[in-house]
Amino acid sequence: MDAQDLLQRHDDLVAIRAPFESLWRSVEKLVMPAINQFGNQTAGGRLNLEQHDSFPMSALDKYTAAIEAGLMPRTTLWHFLQTGDNKIDENHNVKIYLDELNRSLWRMRYSPSSFFASQAHEVRQSLGLFGTGAMLVEPSKAGGARYRAIHLSEIYIDENSDGQIDTVHRKFELTARQAVQMFGKRTPDRVLKKYNAGKIGDRFEFLHCVSPRDDFAPGRMDETGMPFAGYYLFPDGKEIVKEDGYNEQPYIVSRDGVSTRERYGRGPAIKLLPDIAMLNEMKRVVINAANMTIDPPTMSADNISEYDLSPGTHNPGTLDDNGRPMVVPFNTGVRTDITRDLMSDVRNQIDDGFLGLWFRVLLENPNMTATQSMLIAQQQGQMTMPMVGRLQSEWLGPMIKRESGILFRQGKHPPMPPELSDYLRQTGRPLEIRYESPMTKAARTEDVVAIMRGFQAMAAFAQIDPSIMQAYDIRETGKVILEASGAPPSVIKSDEALAAENEQKAAQAEMGALLQAAPIAAETAKTLAEVQQISGNNPRLQ
Repeated sequence: MDAQDLLQRHDDLVAIRAPFESLWRSVEKLVMPAINQFGNQTAGGRLNLEQHDSFPMSALDKYTAAIEAGLMPRTTLWHFLQTGDNKIDENHNVKIYLDELNRSLWRMRYSPSSFFASQAHEVRQSLGLFGTGAMLVEPSKAGGARYRAIHLSEIYIDENSDGQIDTVHRKFELTARQAVQMFGKRTPDRVLKKYNAGKIGDRFEFLHCVSPRDDFAPGRMDETGMPFAGYYLFPDGKEIVKEDGYNEQPYIVSRDGVSTRERYGRGPAIKLLPDIAMLNEMKRVVINAANMTIDPPTMSADNISEYDLSPGTHNPGTLDDNGRPMVVPFNTGVRTDITRDLMSDVRNQIDDGFLGLWFRVLLENPNMTATQSMLIAQQQGQMTMPMVGRLQSEWLGPMIKRESGILFRQGKHPPMPPELSDYLRQTGRPLEIRYESPMTKAARTEDVVAIMRGFQAMAAFAQIDPSIMQAYDIRETGKVILEASGAPPSVIKSDEALAAENEQKAAQAEMGALLQAAPIAAETAKTLAEVQQISGNNPRLQ
């Protein structure tokens, strides 16, 4: 693919994205003007002149916090690798390998030098605002991976026939100094001249185009042996500066929700834009009404041209001959309380749309029972599952695949046991990802709710016939409840550990029985010996 082909494809992607940009500008202006990705404001200037109510901004903060706490909490492991075959996954060597690999990925991702935590926050913020977020995952020179959130203003995407994002063009700027650092001897002549002239701060536009390789040749050692091609393009000179190959798509682009026949996502801010705009306008009206109430306009006679309404001032000539004021305030009769009530309703609706309910329900019901907690968790899981499923398939899954590939090529994968390598070679399937985040677990509480309801329904019958409760496998019931409640795996005994414990208890019980029977056996043996001795000394007993 030459430079002309890349530029033509980029123009096509620009045309597809163009209709969304006015929508993104409206959202940015009302919710988070400080981001200034699509506006024309000067950096460092006042960007919130048209923002009268900051509640949508705080609601966006709740959204980003809810996604982190519910989908990718940094305080606990939220994904596990597996084959999906219970026989293989329960193999001791395979379990140790998968656990070590999973923890290696975790340590790399949350290493202070990787910047994942801060960059992931920006991606979640972009998802809440625009419905689309992008992250670049690259190998670090010091080992591990480096994560970087990419502004949506730089990103242009395309989908394959399955609706998956496989092509990303990124339009970005570099100073002359940065370009020389990045491309070295391949720096375009126009940029190099500026650099040599000492104008190292001059900025130039570049394109990074990554897409599946048409000439992919598995097994080759050069760029064509990698499934993704990457081209750095200098549009002004219509020249390819650098060509790369990637084993995985380095740009991880995810969407909160996608409308039919649209390529870019629609997040909560876009879906709630009518409410956000209305709240902003109502707040503006309330502010004006409050000003009218506190500092109302005045009405005066024609011959009164000057007066001072400052406290303590003296205004001669403002009373008529009968002592009536010739200057009076204009009472508008505005009732700001009605607007405040409407604003409160709109704020609640916006808060719910930004997942504020995820936190608010806990604050509003601090004394709820375990059953109530399960019911609420079930409802929360059902509410968030569509979004969770999309983010898992478009963000977390591709990111974990990219991370694993980086670790493997750096030689940091633990040694794979032969049982697993043979299975993967025979089936030709990659490892699967099992998500164990709070939002994922909440969606699985339906079983727990069914169990709790079953216990309550059968309690009355158990008073008549207690044997009816034997229909429940108590151990399996407890295991399901513990797992769905988010109990850490370390507190749940495995089948092997429980079997060994039961075997030990049985052995201890048997030993106790033997020890208890020992005195009786000894006394019996003594009695038999005495009988035999007496029998031997008495001929009549022989």
